[in-house]
Parts: sequence; C-alpha cells; structure tokens
Amino acid sequence: MRKQGSITVFAALTMMLVASFLFALLEAAYVQGLNTAAEEVSELCMDSVFAQYQPALWQKYGVLALDGAFGTDEFSIDFVEGAYLEALRENLESEEDGGSFFTLSAGDISCTEYQLLTDAKGTVFLKAAAAAMKEKLPASVLQEKKQQHEQNKQAEEMSEAKDGVESGLAAVEEAKKQQEQAKDDSEATEVIPSSQTPGPNDNPLELVRQLKQTAVLGLVVPDLESVSKNTADFTRSVSKRALKKGTSDDTGSATFTEKILAVEYCGTVLNDFVSPALDRQLAYELEYVLCGKDSDRANLEGAVERLLLMREAANFCSISLDAKKKAEAMAVASGLAGASANPPVVRAVQVGIMAAWAFVESLLDVRALLAGDRISFLKNSAEWTTDTADLMQAISSGARAKHCEHGFSYQDYLKQMLWTKGKKQLSYRMMDLMEKQIQNDGYPNFAMDALITKMTCQSTYQADGRFAPLVFVGSPGEEGYCFYKTKQISYLP
Repeated sequence: MRKQGSITVFAALTMMLVASFLFALLEAAYVQGLNTAAEEVSELCMDSVFAQYQPALWQKYGVLALDGAFGTDEFSIDFVEGAYLEALRENLESEEDGGSFFTLSAGDISCTEYQLLTDAKGTVFLKAAAAAMKEKLPASVLQEKKQQHEQNKQAEEMSEAKDGVESGLAAVEEAKKQQEQAKDDSEATEVIPSSQTPGPNDNPLELVRQLKQTAVLGLVVPDLESVSKNTADFTRSVSKRALKKGTSDDTGSATFTEKILAVEYCGTVLNDFVSPALDRQLAYELEYVLCGKDSDRANLEGAVERLLLMREAANFCSISLDAKKKAEAMAVASGLAGASANPPVVRAVQVGIMAAWAFVESLLDVRALLAGDRISFLKNSAEWTTDTADLMQAISSGARAKHCEHGFSYQDYLKQMLWTKGKKQLSYRMMDLMEKQIQNDGYPNFAMDALITKMTCQSTYQADGRFAPLVFVGSPGEEGYCFYKTKQISYLP
C-alpha cells in the first residue's frame, strides 16, 4: 500500500536555505582553493623562469643571473614576460589534463620591477660576488682581512717615506751651505775632513734618486721578455659604455665587509702575474682590476709601482720601530750632513736615509713577491735583508728579499690594494673581464647589463564558479572569479 507524503512550504523553504548555505560553504572553500592554486602556480612559474640562469656565468664565476636578452643582442623584458607566460600556460594545461579540481586560466602578465647586475654603480654585482664568497670565507679570516686594512692605513699615515729622499737631499744641500757659511765666518779651511766626505756611491739618497728615474719594471723582473704581451679592447666594455638600468630602486648599499668579500672573490676567479691566465685575453687579470689598462705589461707596471709604494711605507715603519736601524741611519746621516750641522738638518737627512733604505728593501721585496715568495707586512730584524753599506750591491746583483714564512703573497698584496679602489671601479673592471671571457667562450651577445638578478611579476587568473549556480544568493557574475598575484624572486640573499 503506497503512502503519500507531504511537506510544508516552510519546511521546503528551510531545506532550500540549508542547501544554499552548504553550497555557499563549498563555493567559499573552492574559491580559497583557487586562490591557493594561483599562489602556487605563480611561485612555480617564477622559479621556472629563474631556473633558466645564464650557464657560463654560473659555471665559470659562480654568479646566478637571468639573461634578459635570452641569447640575443637586445635586452627586452618582453622576453622574460613571454617565458613566464609560457611556463604559466604549461603548468595550467598540465593541471587541467590531470583532472585538477581547481581549474584556472591565465590572464595578463606584467614584470613590474626588475634589477640588473650592473645597477647602482656596481653595488648589485658587489653583493652578488660577496654572496658567492661568504660561505667560503670563515668569519675569523674575514676579521683578519679587516685588521690588515687598518694596519695598511696606519702604516701609510705613519710613513714619511713618500718625500723623504728629496727632503733628505735638500737637507744635505742645506748642511753644505751651513758649512760654507761656517768656513767664511771662521776662515777655517775644512769643517769635515775629506776622508769623511761620502762619495757618490756612498750616498743612498743619490742612489735612490737615480733608481726612481729608472723604469721600475726592469728593476724587479729579471726577464722582461717573459712578460705577457697580451692586449684587450675594452672600448665597449662595462666600464666604458652607457649601461642599461633596471626599474627597481631597492638596491641598498654595499658594506665594507661585502667589499672585502668581493675582493676575496676576485682573487678566486681571476689570475695574476704569479699565476697567469694563459687561455684568456689578459693573462694578468687582477692587475687589470687594479690599474684598468688594456695591456698586461701596462697593468703589471702599474701594479708594481703601487706595490713598491706600499712596501716602502711598511718598510719605513719597520725601520722607525727598530732602534738599531734608526741608529745606523743616523750614523750615515751624520756623515752626509757633517758633524757641525744643525740637529733638525741631521734629522731630515736621517729620515731621507731611512726612506732610501726602505725603498731599496722594497725593490727586493717586490722581486721576491713576483717570484712567488711571501713577505711580511711589517718585518722584524730576522726578516730584513739589506743594510746601508751594500744597497747598490743588492740592486745590481739581482738579489731578492728573504722569504717570510708567515708573510703575504703577491696576490694578497694585490687584494690589499684593491680594498682602496672605489666600488664602482672595482665592480665594473671585474665585469669587464668576465664579460669578455664569456663572449669568447661561445656567447658573443653576452652583456653584463642584460642580466637580471631580481624581478617582481604580477599575473592574473580567471576561473568559473563550481557551486555558485546552486547558491541562490551571492553567486558570481558572468565573468566568474579573478585573482591577482604579485611575486618577487631574487638570486641574492
């Protein structure tokens, strides 16, 4: 017997409202799922685009960057947006083919901001180089580098070596005038016995003045023919051309610690005179970063001249801190100035002797460094090589300074000098060499100012409702849902 049922209008309306509420909850959960899916696919696509980093730059120099020219000779952010859109569509189609419940379709793509490796006058590159070196350099070593920098500054401030020789020669001339005046006043025939008057070969001041007029490279390199004759054309290099600029202002500034790390990085990827890069356009790359010339010989000359000045200041300080050496210099000064000279004049001659002595010791230091030996920054008496009696012999014999077991190498001194370079000059010259090398390695269109290190992209997505047609209140319009996602990615920490 079939029974007939009935439901009141109130009950029917109640059930419809409950169903509508449940479907509304399901739609809300679905919308949240769509939002999460849009978030994840945006993240995935950004990673996919930045996974296409320039391979040669990473393999040879350990720096990650995206080539915004994509191998062509023209940088365009459209290439990046196209790669992002392609990755986006592939991912969305893959999800749709896999029967994903949350189906999205791609809308507009826009790279709103991007940062290039050359931006902020090389600051971005310095940060990238520092990041590449940070994990390799222990904190204790980094602290030692900072202390070395302070020691260099103190030595330069203490040193009187720069004009000491010329001042000493002027003081000797002043002493002679005083002696002549004394002769006229006293009608004496001699103030200093002729046997005590130093000859030309006994005067370190005259010797060093003549040496300083000689090409320094010939004084420190035994065989000038062995010096590399390589040259490179940098007329269109990073440091010479007008560079492209990114649209991001969020570059920050490079700290002194980052600069030290960048210099240490420079020493790991570039070569120098002691360890030349025979397969590259310039064999002495660190010397190029220091001097910026277009030939190995010119860069080596510039590096040697700077190194000689650094060692001269340090050796002058070593003499100043050694009472025995100061006394030896005073004895020579007294012989040059005469026993009756005024103390200030004798003191000026003494400083000149110390400067001349420091210069000759420095020539021997540079010879040793170029030969691969190590030299302490401030020498003790056991590490010292020359004395005032045989300075000419030390130069003419081709002698080298004593090897200092715990001293610094030639590259160490180059890096100390690079610490004094401006950040722009330091980073641009490093990029000059890297760009040239990668172009020669099979990427002729490679350009450092086309490399993206950070990017912000905005993407839009559309989706239709799932349960909205079953909801009587609050259903979406005909266009469905729209999601806007902004993602930022960077190779730098």
